Amino acid sequence: MLSEVQIMCMASDLRQELGLAEADIAAVIGDAGYTYIEKTLPEDVSGFSMYLGSGRYAIGFNPAHCWSKGFRRFTIAHELAHVTIPAHRALLQATEIHQSQPEFRSRDNDLEREADRFAVHFLTPAHAFREQARFKEYCPDTILGLARHFGTSVYATALRYVELTDQSCALFVCNSTGKILYEKRSGPMLDEYRQMRLLNREAVRPGTLVHDWIKGNQSEQQCRLGLEDWYDDCPEGIEATETVIALGYGSQYFSLLIPDEQQVHEEDEW
Repeated sequence: MLSEVQIMCMASDLRQELGLAEADIAAVIGDAGYTYIEKTLPEDVSGFSMYLGSGRYAIGFNPAHCWSKGFRRFTIAHELAHVTIPAHRALLQATEIHQSQPEFRSRDNDLEREADRFAVHFLTPAHAFREQARFKEYCPDTILGLARHFGTSVYATALRYVELTDQSCALFVCNSTGKILYEKRSGPMLDEYRQMRLLNREAVRPGTLVHDWIKGNQSEQQCRLGLEDWYDDCPEGIEATETVIALGYGSQYFSLLIPDEQQVHEEDEW
């Protein structure tokens, strides 16, 4: 499996070679010498890539999954990774077609994780993203604004923000059955809350705002709560702000969680 630095360098090199503008990826496929195809595929497939022979490759998108322009861009960039990274090319040459699930759904597969990381670096280079996010708080307006600027999905943008910020914060992706599909914490939050277990695949706890949304009570988008309402293994008395955003597809929700910074640093036992 490639290192993060190797993936970043490959994505950066291709981006510079193609002269990618933040608002445009449609022309990239042709400029890179690939064929672009749109084809309706099964419900759990968003994109695909395939070897056409004689050194030619095709990148495809499932139009039934055109949930947003940003989602489409991320899917295409993900498939661009499959036809760019040598090991992925070798796989394509050995199979008739490679199909990919919607963004960030195939974390147990090394090739899919590499393609996701390639797409992240290709569409949102760290330096450019940090410059745009500088002095902006972790909130829906910031995430939506960055998504518009980079032409990326809300999902990919929120994950990138949490990945690069120096703010203590967390992101949860939850489905309509009340399960936490994915949790990502920023570096500072990981450092400050080393003892708290990750909540991936656990049930959303009553008392959280996203639990209310899942139950149909969506009158508020933001609320104050205790950090222990999310994490039962953290000290009591640390307040936090939770904001919920509907993902827009797949009956999924984002929960953005920000502990109060002052209380975090006053908590001696952490």
